Amino acid sequence: MSRSSYLVEASDDSDLEKETCKMQEVDLLGNINRALSQMISQFTPSSSDLLQSLSVYFPLGTDDTDSYVTYESLDKNYNDLEEDIWGIAGLVLCLGSSIGAIYRSGAYDVVQKIKAFVLSWIPHLNHSVQNSLSSKGLDIALSVGSCLALPSIVAFCQRVELMYDNELDQLVIGFRELVSELVSVRKSGIFHQSLLMASCVEAGSLLACILNEGVHPLKVEVVKDLLALFRKSYSNPHPPLTHFGGMLGVVNALGAGAGTLVPNYPLKTLRTTYDQKDSFYIMGPLLSCPVLESQLTSLVQEMFLVAQNSDDHQLQQCAAWAVSFLRHCLWFRELQNTESSFPSDAASQKYVSQNFLKDNVVKELSLWLMHLNYPGVGTISHVYTVATVLRCLS
Repeated sequence: MSRSSYLVEASDDSDLEKETCKMQEVDLLGNINRALSQMISQFTPSSSDLLQSLSVYFPLGTDDTDSYVTYESLDKNYNDLEEDIWGIAGLVLCLGSSIGAIYRSGAYDVVQKIKAFVLSWIPHLNHSVQNSLSSKGLDIALSVGSCLALPSIVAFCQRVELMYDNELDQLVIGFRELVSELVSVRKSGIFHQSLLMASCVEAGSLLACILNEGVHPLKVEVVKDLLALFRKSYSNPHPPLTHFGGMLGVVNALGAGAGTLVPNYPLKTLRTTYDQKDSFYIMGPLLSCPVLESQLTSLVQEMFLVAQNSDDHQLQQCAAWAVSFLRHCLWFRELQNTESSFPSDAASQKYVSQNFLKDNVVKELSLWLMHLNYPGVGTISHVYTVATVLRCLS
């Protein structure tokens, strides 16, 4: 066999192997999503259409057996759902997290159906799920999962142009109405706490994934309202789960990405534009938004002081975690920028100074932290750590 013939044959074998692996991956993807849809269909008939679409795009092979499992029907009183709420929510989150792989397999219609299914279970985004406070436990569990899954779906659909501008506006306004409704009623039940926490956390993530892209403007009024609602959720006498959700909502709006499967929403631009026409719009990261600088700085300062001085130990821990998430996000981004600027000098990467825009919230916060007087007695050590790393930002 000649060398050229051998190379052609080797190339053909390689292409065949790649194609076989791709087909196996698509089959596995189909099996995973069928299983998720089948489990979700035990809780809601509305997933049957989605399951049918998956069967069309990912048919069973000739040697496969249907992996359908008949699950015991749920008690209509939902007495045991308090222990399973995050498990049910996790099924929806997993389904939403699979849209990138589904899109790459060419099943674009399935991506749209998954997006529609997730949106259908978020109150105030769908007329059939309007009254979140009177919903049953199972409905709230599905709503919690949809809240958790939505930001990563929006972030992906934005990039592949499967999300319209009016949809983004409706989502942000819908979350404002949902959080406002939930935070206005003092309930201690696990269902209410879980939905309020999930809606706050992911409303913040939604703001970041829209604004950090720097391509779609949002009304200043709506963003301000959401930030005020986050503060209300952690400053009012709510359970710790609710407090933590409100604090994560604030830091996620600044790009921390805590509690989501999207690690960090990329900052397409460090500049934020502010249009005083048409009811005041902003476009760009909140970290460099001058019109919201005072409100954002106040919120982060307040959380820092809670982490340092609060008599409520659980609330103090929540605040310390939230501020730490924000600090880690900012430090990681600056580290990435440093590495790209100094690829050959590891020592200088470690000690290079970190500069921020003059109108940047982080810069103002850092200057404020530098002039704090820390008490020497009765302060928890991990709070000192939070203070130290934040001061290093300057």
